[in-house]
Amino acid sequence: FHMPKGFFGTLQSVNVQVNGITLFSGASIGGNTIISPNGDGLNDVWKLGFIELLFPNAEIQIFNEWGQELFTSVGYAEPWDGTYDGEPVPDGNYFYVIDLKASVDPSLFKGVLMVLRKGE
Repeated sequence: FHMPKGFFGTLQSVNVQVNGITLFSGASIGGNTIISPNGDGLNDVWKLGFIELLFPNAEIQIFNEWGQELFTSVGYAEPWDGTYDGEPVPDGNYFYVIDLKASVDPSLFKGVLMVLRKGE
């Protein structure tokens, strides 16, 4: 099975480097990679389309800029809401890794997710 273009959004190539060190490189899901968890009901959580229905064993991880894991989930019944240990994370860029845990091509997605609470 080959993942059709536009399945999660637009597939993009991502190469994230900090001080010349590659943190992540590979395909990204594109689409909605900005959340604004400010309680207004719009983009308060990171939605991933039909991932829970089609890939119930997918592993989703979100890391801060230092590589600290802030969120992990097998399946995606409860989307990430921009918090860590119940506290809001600061505005900024975070890195995601999605492993679909399925025989599809591609099955691993990596990229950048922005948290922006503007308007709080």
